[in-house]
Amino acid sequence: MAGITSCQGRESTDNAVNDGRLPLNQTENKSSKEFARMILKTPEGEFLLVKNANFRSWTVPGGKLEPGEDPKAAAIRETYEEIGVEVLEATHLYTGEFHFVDNPWLGHFYLGTTAKGMPEIREPDKIQQIQTRRTLNPLDFGQALHPLIDYLSTCPQLVDSETLWVN
Repeated sequence: MAGITSCQGRESTDNAVNDGRLPLNQTENKSSKEFARMILKTPEGEFLLVKNANFRSWTVPGGKLEPGEDPKAAAIRETYEEIGVEVLEATHLYTGEFHFVDNPWLGHFYLGTTAKGMPEIREPDKIQQIQTRRTLNPLDFGQALHPLIDYLSTCPQLVDSETLWVN
């Protein structure tokens, strides 16, 4: 039985898709598409967020996996391509299935624990704005991600963490 890894590092096969708690994986992954996202915190402890130019919703840097690409490598690559930040070390926070316009996607979320560079918009066709916020809520992350953002907002592994910024 396939499960997800939660931010506390425990395996879970809980089906919370339909009750709105959390979009967890079912018994098998039906997703043919995957994405990976990187959560970064500023030296002041704020979350680094990007506004998607197409959907006008807030998210964290990341995007689709290339064929055969490792999810963590994809999150690191996409972060650099979108905002010019080089993530040197990252830890896994969450993997689960999400539905966007009835299409299932497998999403992977990481926390960048060591990074370097100055965030700047490098893909204006994808990223409209960069912003830092003390909390992840109440920004609009899109309907499919809201349960996860609510969950991660109280996750000690994320709340009590930091990103070390190096030169």
